[in-house]
Amino acid sequence: QKKTVRIKEFLARFKLWQIIFAILSAIVISALFYSSFFSNPKGILDSLLTYKTYFHRAGQIGFHIHPFYYYFNLLIYSKNAGGTIWSEGIIIIFAAIGIISVFFAKQNQEYDINLARFIAFYTIIITVIYCAIPYKTPWSMLSFYFSMILTAGIGFIKVIQSQNKYIYRLIFIPIIILGFIHLGWQSYQLNFKYCSDPQNPYTYSHPGPDVLEIAGQMEKIADSHPDKYDLYIQVIVPGADYWPLPWYLRSFNNVGWWNKVDEDVPSAPIIIVSPDLENRLIRKLYELPPPGERSLYIPLFDSYKELRPGIEIRGYIQNDLWRSTQE
Repeated sequence: QKKTVRIKEFLARFKLWQIIFAILSAIVISALFYSSFFSNPKGILDSLLTYKTYFHRAGQIGFHIHPFYYYFNLLIYSKNAGGTIWSEGIIIIFAAIGIISVFFAKQNQEYDINLARFIAFYTIIITVIYCAIPYKTPWSMLSFYFSMILTAGIGFIKVIQSQNKYIYRLIFIPIIILGFIHLGWQSYQLNFKYCSDPQNPYTYSHPGPDVLEIAGQMEKIADSHPDKYDLYIQVIVPGADYWPLPWYLRSFNNVGWWNKVDEDVPSAPIIIVSPDLENRLIRKLYELPPPGERSLYIPLFDSYKELRPGIEIRGYIQNDLWRSTQE
């Protein structure tokens, strides 16, 4: 009965106009940002239609389907091919301590216990939801991991304040310090040394540095071409698996995206193609055109290039165009 009374008292604090105002504020802010301050009104509709796509993805079977414990496997223990062990387990441990402590804490705390409990409930609920959804990518866990870090902070303070014995602190505090040092070292390694390396457990379908070289090569050619960024480019990759090229080639206005080699479409001066379709492209360029109507194409890249780890891409450019860029 006491709990029921407390719940009623809590709900009585909120007025109907406050709830309506909060909802309208959320709608206005969402509309402003998704429409880029109304410069792109369609963005408002797209922000709603996107849920249709992700509801579909959440239940499909494919590359992104992982077990319930996938996120915790990344955070607690992950070992790469080089033997390096990655772990943010210390955060998980302190988060668990923080969540447990706020549920048993009294009201006379140095912090707002209601806010702390809200964060704890939010962390638990969102974590369970995201772990239950079969579709998982490393960046998706940011939705619950930031609040988990907050509860870890609460747990850290709780542990420090609860230990009064000097000798125990002497043992426990160095362990915490070493844990923080390890997190700092790990952060540097993952962000600067292995930022796009498969040894990084968070590089999931991650674009490699080759993409920057490909985009740079296109920029260089466009600068010396009469059409500039209207230069015609064809990208041919099975299954439309050409990401992230649409982003890095976004400055070009005349890019054709193809799932297969279309023999009825004229060939572009620059062609980016998957190795799987290279033989068909060669047939289109050198076997189908009658003698005297064939253009000589040469490799655009002088070394092996990848879009993402293990996803090779090749490029070809008309010889005349290439020679003009070298003059």
